[in-house]
Amino acid sequence: MVFRPLLVVGVAGLALTVATSAPGARRAALAADQVSLQTHDVAVPATAKPKPKKKVPVCKKGQKSTKKKPCTKRRLLVADARANPPVAGWKFGLGLSQNADGTWALRLNLAHTAGNANEEHSYFFQLTASSVTVAPDLSTLTLDTGTQMGQFGAIKLTFANPGALAQATAPVGCTTGTWQTRSGTLAGSVSFVADGTYFKTIVEKSLAADLTANTSGTPAVCGSGPLTCVHGSSVSASPGQGSPVIYASGGQLAQSGSFSLFEFLSVKVGPATIAHVLIEGNLPAGDLTVAPDLSTATVATTGAKAFTGSLSFTASAPATTGPYVACNSTYTIRQGVTTGGIVGHFLAIPPPAPVLGASFASSN
Repeated sequence: MVFRPLLVVGVAGLALTVATSAPGARRAALAADQVSLQTHDVAVPATAKPKPKKKVPVCKKGQKSTKKKPCTKRRLLVADARANPPVAGWKFGLGLSQNADGTWALRLNLAHTAGNANEEHSYFFQLTASSVTVAPDLSTLTLDTGTQMGQFGAIKLTFANPGALAQATAPVGCTTGTWQTRSGTLAGSVSFVADGTYFKTIVEKSLAADLTANTSGTPAVCGSGPLTCVHGSSVSASPGQGSPVIYASGGQLAQSGSFSLFEFLSVKVGPATIAHVLIEGNLPAGDLTVAPDLSTATVATTGAKAFTGSLSFTASAPATTGPYVACNSTYTIRQGVTTGGIVGHFLAIPPPAPVLGASFASSN
């Protein structure tokens, strides 16, 4: 599904926000640049529930427990044994990318899809240049986070069993460079303490991965690349900085004849910046109504499973327009306020407070 380009850029740009230069960092002398590594998603194993114990009767008055006729003197309260995570279907992946100054951006991602709803929790870390070494021909790579992940654990992996060097597609926006890739296996240890209640600790010893870079020996010239032209209407709401954002989009911004709901919350915890994202698409088009002049709008959740509540938007300022370069046309946006409130029901974190307050309606 596709969302309003400005929002997508903002969310994707989180990795760039947390990947700022570390003090005193210097560019590593690598023959390869624009290095990136992405593992293949693996299922997060759930903790097996213990087998139910055979029921033992309570001892009668004066009765003693024997091997032949066991009994218990009192009933024991047994704690509820829950899987880790409680809901099956989670996938784990690791992404690594080289910054312009030689430092590295590490992303650990946990994702779950059920029906039309997708939930992701991405943990971003900034690593020093010396945390990663890469061979010029991409035959080897080592990753050692040391203590840089803090309370979130540590990762130490080596790229092994590399396949043949193959041609790769240049990243969007890159106009020069010789792009090559190898597939292989990351072997070592991943001990990722995602939280203490839901995911707990993710442990992996081996991950299939793809290693890609510009191997020309000359830094590649890369820009942002072209924007995709899409048309539609949207409503967004956020109480303020650091608060969750609710975004509803329709038309080409969602799927044909439907609309999509998106909730995004970014929090800083120790050395990690964590992005919590919940998306549900293919919702009834009638649940989103936007006046042609953007004076009013309503967002309902009658067809949603991951969201509840509703929003009513009322404009508080005149509409403004600007160039929409992607479509060689214009966009219109209008500031306002919302009443009501929509709640996104995440599986892995408590539902954030209902989102309402400052709001914008837009069309393009």
